[in-house]
Amino acid sequence: MLVLIIILILSSAIFSLIIKPKWTEIFLIVTEYVCVFYISIVLIKYGFDKIFQTQFPEPEPNILFTRFGNLDKDILFWSTIGTSKIYNIIMGSIELFSGILLWFRRSRFLGLLLAIICLAQIFIINISFDISVKFSH
Repeated sequence: MLVLIIILILSSAIFSLIIKPKWTEIFLIVTEYVCVFYISIVLIKYGFDKIFQTQFPEPEPNILFTRFGNLDKDILFWSTIGTSKIYNIIMGSIELFSGILLWFRRSRFLGLLLAIICLAQIFIINISFDISVKFSH
């Protein structure tokens, strides 16, 4: 994600210097579609992963029988999230639904609102549980 943001910033800086003013509107429309469809694909992929429990699988028996104090915090978090099927189905369905809504211009606003809610929830979990999947450690 960080690499994608850097690439977008650099390419937009280069294109803003090179592109002619009459092509600016077309460039912005193409950029909007690329960004929206990229976010849509990511949301749909992770939505399916949660629904079919491939992102958060049920924990292995050896993890279930290990004391909490002996587990790494990331393994503990991912394992406990994997025990809740309803959480995975609800969050996966919301991500899948918001990704599909982004495909259509009439429902894009609602899709973006749902996507912001999903991504904010993921961000809050990563920060509050100190999950190692973030910008810095």
